[in-house]
Amino acid sequence: MIRLENINKYYQQGDSQFHVLHDINLNIDAGELVAIIGESGSGKSTLINIIGFLDDKFEGTYYYNDEPIHDYDRKDFSKLRNENVGFVFQNFKLLRDVSVAENVALPLLYAGKKRAEIKERVSEVLSKVGLAVYFFNDTATTEIYTLSLHDALPILVMKINCLKICLVGSNSVFR
Repeated sequence: MIRLENINKYYQQGDSQFHVLHDINLNIDAGELVAIIGESGSGKSTLINIIGFLDDKFEGTYYYNDEPIHDYDRKDFSKLRNENVGFVFQNFKLLRDVSVAENVALPLLYAGKKRAEIKERVSEVLSKVGLAVYFFNDTATTEIYTLSLHDALPILVMKINCLKICLVGSNSVFR
C-alpha cells in the first residue's frame, strides 16, 4: 500500500539547512499497524506528514498502491489525502456545533462521495460501535460536546474507518 524509498527531507532556517529525514525506507501493507517512535525532534511528525500527503517537498520515491506519487503536485496530494487519509489529533478536532453523524460524515464529504453513500456509510459505522442512536432518532442532532470521552473516541475511530489510512499523533496514543 505504502512504499517509501530513500526519503530525505531538509528544512532551511536562515543560512542553515537541516537534514531531518535521512534515506528513510518503509513498507506498510494494507491493514498493517505501524508505530513511528522516536525522541522529540527526530522527524516523526515530518514523516507522518509525508505519509499522509501533507508534505510534498521531499527527495526520494513514494509509491501508494504501487503507483509512483513522488512527483505529484499539491492538488494531486490534496485529492489523495481527502479520499484516503484520516488523522487523529491530540485534541480530537471534532466539530462542536454539528451532530455526531455529521462529524462521522465529514471525511466522506471532503472525498466527494454522494449523499446517499455517505448516509449509508455513517449509519453502518455508527451501528458497528453501538452508537446508532445518534443516527436513527431525534438525538442525531446531539452536539458533540455533550458526549463523554468514552463516546467521542469511537467517533474518531469511525471517521477514520471511512478512509484507508489512519495517522495518529504520538501523544494521542501514549498518554
